[in-house]
Amino acid sequence: MAKQIVRQPVNSSMLRAVGYDAEHAVLQAEYQTGQTWNYLNVPQSKFDELIAAESQGRYMHAHILGYYAEVRILKKKKYGTDKERAEKERKKVEKAAKKEVKKTEKVQLK
Repeated sequence: MAKQIVRQPVNSSMLRAVGYDAEHAVLQAEYQTGQTWNYLNVPQSKFDELIAAESQGRYMHAHILGYYAEVRILKKKKYGTDKERAEKERKKVEKAAKKEVKKTEKVQLK
């Protein structure tokens, strides 16, 4: 499933937004924590009931969580892994040091 699921905001202390992919029967829930989860093989009727529920959080606990397979959607870090960021910073420092050495060599030649 490569297509983006459009989520709609909900008024819930547990959920930030929910969406549904009817073609693949996937309910997507974005939590107030920032985590996003896909729930697989969820009937359209369950999504409709979730949207209409007085409390979406209670509905999730009573009818979705533990009843359908779930997959957490991991967000790609903006700047890569800790190791990649450290390597990038090391290269930046190394480049700055080489630049300083060249500057010093030019001053000494004059």
